[in-house]
Amino acid sequence: YIFLWDRFRAIRKDFILQNYTKGGLLDATVVDVFERMARFFVAMERRMAPHPQWRSGPAHGKHNAESLSETLTALRAFYDMAAERGEEVSPHEAEFTAYWILFFDHEHGAEVARLLDRLALRRPELRAA
Repeated sequence: YIFLWDRFRAIRKDFILQNYTKGGLLDATVVDVFERMARFFVAMERRMAPHPQWRSGPAHGKHNAESLSETLTALRAFYDMAAERGEEVSPHEAEFTAYWILFFDHEHGAEVARLLDRLALRRPELRAA
């Protein structure tokens, strides 16, 4: 786990240095990489959550939660950038938006509500719901 976590952290930092997350660069490949990393962190959380040492041990659970938070936040920024440009960079946006909502709802309830409003405005299937 530590080896992969460290490599994923380096990849995220590399994309930040290349100006992807805040500089307006957007590429479907980058989004795919971030989605794969998020899936790994979600899977690790699911698999390791029952183990008491995951949270109280050498902080792997904390590292995982922080990495998932950073990755999901970057994905939201990518999806928002794509929407502003009228592009679609991933067919998996709904899946990762759901992860984002589940992860951040307890901390950022108002922000989640604003996100849902924005999504409903640009997605006909959500407007009908």
